[in-house]
Amino acid sequence: MTKLNLTYRSGGCRGFLPKQYPGSVPIIYSASAKYVPTRGVIFVTLLGENFRNYSIVKVGPNITPALFLGSQVLLLYLSKNYPHGSYPVQVFNDIYSSNIVNVVL
Repeated sequence: MTKLNLTYRSGGCRGFLPKQYPGSVPIIYSASAKYVPTRGVIFVTLLGENFRNYSIVKVGPNITPALFLGSQVLLLYLSKNYPHGSYPVQVFNDIYSSNIVNVVL
């Protein structure tokens, strides 16, 4: 049986996690998209924690380049031709994956 540990962070409780749960597991709190016509791109901002400069981000089935702005912010650039719709977004650090959130483009 795994012992559970209530883990607190600035910004609130992360919930019950196994004691051995690593601190490098990314957590996504929100994802928002904005089309910028002057640049011809869609910016997707991910807010969360435990993001790394080597994090890999998937939007739907596609791996997407991400700009690391800090351990709590990742910025994605998508082509304006990316099909509109709702897509699952997930962040990966090494072998650890985040929760999945949806973003509407």
